[in-house]
Amino acid sequence: MEVYRGRASCSNALVRPASVGAVSTPSRRSGRWRETTRRRKEARATTTTLAEGEGEGEGDSDGSFDHLMMADLGTADLASLVASNKYKGWLLDQFGVLHDGKDPYAHAKDLVRHLAEDLKCDLVILTNSARLWPHTVRRLEQMGFDPKWFRGVATSGDVTNRVLQLGPGAHDEELLPRDHPLWADLSLPAGEQGRNRRCLHLLWREHDKENGIDLEALGIDVTEDPHMADFVLVHWFDSLALEDGTLRPVSREEISAMLAECAKRELPMLVANPDIVAHKGDKLLPMPGSLAVEYAELGCPAEKIHLLGKPSPVVYNLAKTKFLSHLSREEIIAVGDSLEHDIQGACGWRVDSAFITTGIHCDDLQGEECSIPEDAWCDPQELERLCREHNADPTICAEVFGLYDSRDER
Repeated sequence: MEVYRGRASCSNALVRPASVGAVSTPSRRSGRWRETTRRRKEARATTTTLAEGEGEGEGDSDGSFDHLMMADLGTADLASLVASNKYKGWLLDQFGVLHDGKDPYAHAKDLVRHLAEDLKCDLVILTNSARLWPHTVRRLEQMGFDPKWFRGVATSGDVTNRVLQLGPGAHDEELLPRDHPLWADLSLPAGEQGRNRRCLHLLWREHDKENGIDLEALGIDVTEDPHMADFVLVHWFDSLALEDGTLRPVSREEISAMLAECAKRELPMLVANPDIVAHKGDKLLPMPGSLAVEYAELGCPAEKIHLLGKPSPVVYNLAKTKFLSHLSREEIIAVGDSLEHDIQGACGWRVDSAFITTGIHCDDLQGEECSIPEDAWCDPQELERLCREHNADPTICAEVFGLYDSRDER
């Protein structure tokens, strides 16, 4: 059986991920996230493209999935791929790959050490975290990952800060082409040059100027009035930043009402964490990317909604520019558990990818009506259907990111 192929391929469009809203999800072992799965599928059926591949990020496939590996979905093929030492650069997702949001995976820790110390590979954490890279480093170190194993970290929060550090009308071609609509959307309206930009800012329960963002230092004012804002900035959805520097807790209903007003004006939205859901132990929790989906459903044009992390090429470009400029794309592989973000993003950026199937799509791969045994963790037909549904074409599929599965020892 063929273990890995050449360049991963997919069609050009990146299908927009679906929202689960504020769904409370049961554990993977008990409820298997059935309600989450149903709502995600319903939402996906009504959505359109949010992110397109730009420039070198465009795919070039005929849309065929005939080569998708389905036969052995355990750890043997990943072990063969690692042993081949074909890839010198590894872009690694965090949640569902290295840890579950609370505890590290021992198998992932061992593989990371092997890649870094024995094979001398360059490992880069590529994460849709809205916070800056030092926060990720500290978190991984607390879980037992040695920071020396990683060449660097690129977060969607890093992208957000770098983009907003630019003045109105400026652009950064290391991140996105000069003609990308993001740069125009961050400019001031004609006749209003000279004033600070104003944003409606949704964020955490507390300000985090050290690990998150300091808008005041960037010369950006906040407003709670959608009619005064130049753009919407989404880091989280617990609070709304007020003009006096304080935060006001907001409900999902209040956020929806504000977004409806913003959508009427077609205000640009910048999403510092495009994830729809993420692991927290054995649960899946809603993430800020769900607001991007809602905003589009409220009528805001897709080109006005800017995902500053995966699947957009912007965060891949940041990672390569900072850490992997010495490698060709043929020498790089991306690893993740989200077809919507990790695999679709890698495909659009034209690098190979490894899909970890026991992450956020675990329940999808069981099938709504599937009654397969507990030890038969994945239905191959469901895997192929899911890849087609997300327009994502992984180079290889593996149950876990490891040469063995440490979950068997629990």
